[in-house]
This record gives sequence, C-alpha cells and structure tokens, in this order.
Amino acid sequence: MVKSSIDNASLSAFRVFETLKCLIKSPADVNDIIQYLENLEQEEGKAYSKAVVYKYLTTLKFAGVNIQRKKCKYEVTDLPFKIKLDKESMYAIEILNKILDFTPENDLVKDLQTFIYSVKMRCSSDNIDIESIEKELANQFATHKANESQVNTLRVYEKYCKDKLKLHIEYYDVFGEKCINICEPIEAKFEDSSILLYAYCENPNQFLELNSNQIIDIKQTPQSCKNVENYITYSTVFTLSGRLAKRYTPRPLEIRMDNGLSDDIKTFSNKDESKDSLYLRLMRYSESCKLNSPKKDREIMRKLIAETLKNYGIEVEK
Repeated sequence: MVKSSIDNASLSAFRVFETLKCLIKSPADVNDIIQYLENLEQEEGKAYSKAVVYKYLTTLKFAGVNIQRKKCKYEVTDLPFKIKLDKESMYAIEILNKILDFTPENDLVKDLQTFIYSVKMRCSSDNIDIESIEKELANQFATHKANESQVNTLRVYEKYCKDKLKLHIEYYDVFGEKCINICEPIEAKFEDSSILLYAYCENPNQFLELNSNQIIDIKQTPQSCKNVENYITYSTVFTLSGRLAKRYTPRPLEIRMDNGLSDDIKTFSNKDESKDSLYLRLMRYSESCKLNSPKKDREIMRKLIAETLKNYGIEVEK
C-alpha cells in the first residue's frame, strides 16, 4: 500500500511538471493540456478530466509559478528563477514585439511570438516601466505594412513552400525577357515593401529570388521537391578591391578564397544567393568589383553593364 502511494505521488509530480512543460512551450487551454498529457508515451491511453488539470495548475501556482488566464488560455507570466534584463534589453524585446504587427509571414510571426513568450516568462522587469516603453513605441514606431493584396499573395506562396511540390513558373528575368522554368519553392517573404519567392531552379542549377511583380504565371505540378541537401549549384567568384574590400562584410555562406593575404584585394565565392540579385548587387560596387567566373556569369554581367551604358548613349563593343 505504501509503495502504491509513493508510485501515485511520483506519477502526479511527473504530470505537474509535464503540465508546466506544456505551458512553457506556448499558452494553452485546458483541452490543449489534456491532449498533451494523454499523448505522453509514459502513460499511453490514460484519460484526464478538467478537474485534474485544474489541480495541477493550482499546484504550480503554490510552487511560485505565476500562471494567468488570458483569452481562454493559460500562460506562464513569471517563473521563480529570473533572468535580469536592463531597460535597453526590454526595449529591444518590445520593439521586436511591435514589429510582429507589421510582419505578414505567418511562420516567422509564430516563431518570434514563441521566443518572446519564453523570454518574458523568464525575465525580471520589476523596476522597468513596460507601459511607458509601449507608449513610446506607439508614438515613434513606423514601418511599411503589407497591403491586403500582398498578404494574399504571400499566403499563396507560403502554401506552395509547405506543399513541397515543384512549380511551373513563367516570369521576367533581370533583362525583362520572359522565361519559363520548373522550380522548387523554398521560402516566401515580405521584404522592402515587396513579396519575394525564393526557389531552386534545376535548369540552370541556381537559386532564384523572384519579386511577385516579375511572375507572369505560376502553377503547381504533381512532382515532389527533393531535399535541400541534394541541390546542386555552381559558385560565382568575384574580387573586390580598394576601400570597398577593406570594409566589406561577407554575406552568409559567402566564402573568402584568397587566404586573407591582403585587405586591399579580396576574392569571394558565392553559390547560395539568387544570381539575379547577386549580379545587381555586384554592379553597385562599380569599378571596385570584378566578376571572375564562371564565363556565363561574366557574359551576363557584361550584358547588364552594356544595357546600363546604353541609357547614357554609350555603346559597348561585342
């Protein structure tokens, strides 16, 4: 009988901690908690009542965990163990929270809300006037918000990425010429007031970053996308010189290839950036940049420069 009581107490303690674990992940209502507990492998098939869950929540409150009910869901607003944050840190968190009001990417918003929720439950802000920070941001914060049409387009592109089916896309390339390709969608995002679709194009083997304004027509195919690890792309190699080379910060996954022999001349390899975006970015570097290889990239860059010079009445010999 004693052993049975000990076992029951241990199981109850286990369920209380699992209830806390569920709430730490994200706010949840009683039914969410019941579903979470019933899905635990350790107690497969066990059914829970709402009354039992209320007892677990009360136990957590007695243990010093501050749990509040907001909009029919319970959430952890305070834990016994604190992370001390200063006003600047809390200000940064509130700015991030404010940005979410203007961010149309559903998955990104969900991830950031989970992060903010996790930080706030662990931090101590007793001496910080959060309300004054929120009022200050309400008066000062300003950014462009996606319009209804852009949000609808973004939702469609996000669905394409989740479905993981190849797309038949007709679009205008960097020269304004129509192209048709089979692409694998990777990411949809709202950036610089535009909706962008990042995709992998098998022929040629490169990444594309298409503005929704570039896309003429887009259809899903029945073909499934392959794993990202199997994407085969080629690298574009370019060299920077002078002051630009000294202050240049490599993009993510951009590799320096000259062993750091000089700060005045640096050579980089880039294969993950959309080629059209890369060409236009390198053009901005003017005479401080030279695209080295491959040959087809050099030809595209030369054509872009020639088309630009035409606007100034300068013809480039072929």
